[in-house]
Amino acid sequence: MKKINFISLFVLLIVLAGAGQTKAQLLLEENFDYTGLLTANGWNAHNTPTPPNSITTATGSLTYTGYESSGIGNMAYLNNTGEDVNKGFTQVDTGSVYVSCLVNVQEATSTGDYFLHLSTSPLNTTHFKGRIYAKYDSGSGKIAFGLALYITTGLVPVYTAFDYDLNTTYLLVMKYTFRTNEDICYLYVNPVINGTEPVATLSNENGNPSYDLTHAATVALRQGTASAAPKLNIDGIRIGKTWTDVLPYSVVSHSGIFESYVTTRIGTDVYDLSTDFDGKDFGDIPSNWTFTLKGGQVKTWKNDPPDDITAARMFYRIYE
Repeated sequence: MKKINFISLFVLLIVLAGAGQTKAQLLLEENFDYTGLLTANGWNAHNTPTPPNSITTATGSLTYTGYESSGIGNMAYLNNTGEDVNKGFTQVDTGSVYVSCLVNVQEATSTGDYFLHLSTSPLNTTHFKGRIYAKYDSGSGKIAFGLALYITTGLVPVYTAFDYDLNTTYLLVMKYTFRTNEDICYLYVNPVINGTEPVATLSNENGNPSYDLTHAATVALRQGTASAAPKLNIDGIRIGKTWTDVLPYSVVSHSGIFESYVTTRIGTDVYDLSTDFDGKDFGDIPSNWTFTLKGGQVKTWKNDPPDDITAARMFYRIYE
């Protein structure tokens, strides 16, 4: 006979709210949690044609699993012509600035046009940098997203393949990086939210530092022209200085214990440990009895003969 008071350490999945997560240091968060004109809610118009076709909120919110600014408030609707607006944030002139948003395109053209960009403060209408585009392919019925640091003679946007669908919500992240000789920007389409910055979907630089931003301090929404611009909903705009500012990630995100992970069987006896996590007394465990933890994976231990275990007590260890 052998006497132990510790059978095995095993994994119980306990999900703790906020564990492993660093609080995002956002420069701006816009969830359109209001109704009406954007210019009545902290945005400034920098282009107002006649008629203005002012940008307003639309009922409902775009959603994307795992995105912090998902499903909050309303969303903004951008038509393919009309008023353009901007909103300020804390100035950034070194390192990188990240802009993330949710976008759902209803219509686009084969020409393509940009609908979001960065600028200085005050906004300089000749310095629209880090532009995000959308265009349509009638053959496939698909859209492509595009990127340009800046557009002038000889400079054109770069586009993804026509891999994306109309009326579907996508997570976009645009990164603008300040460099000594020339700046560069990147676009990420539907990046995995896992705390790690992936390889960009697109990148663009213009080869001329005179086209670079001196600083970034405004984000702008643009309605373009009817012959080129898309019609879309945009939501959940987040601006920060790091990847995890705009896409914070938590290893775990819910508080509580999943009961499917805490049912155990020893021999023919079944124990539910959902209410007792400080150790469980099982008494004697004869040789050849098995010990099974049932959950997402079934873990089984066996007490090999010839020895029995007396006064057995099970403990657990928590892993993220």
